[in-house]
Amino acid sequence: GIIPTPSVTYRQLGEHHSGCQELFVVLASDGVWEHFSDQEVVDLVAKFHREGQPAKAACTNLIAHSALRWRREEGNYRD
Repeated sequence: GIIPTPSVTYRQLGEHHSGCQELFVVLASDGVWEHFSDQEVVDLVAKFHREGQPAKAACTNLIAHSALRWRREEGNYRD
């Protein structure tokens, strides 16, 4: 179901003291986060970024993978 209270986090994007740099932000519903770890989502989206593909292609791919995993784990049920 839908939860009316969002999870909100504030972060400054860019390079951090660890040497890491954020390249993108993923905003997704529980339809993604229930079935993928944070790292799995990053890996899926980063591949498109590395290859210079548009963000829309990464989103479409993430949605397709999420739908497949949802179907495999929960059958045809969708809320």
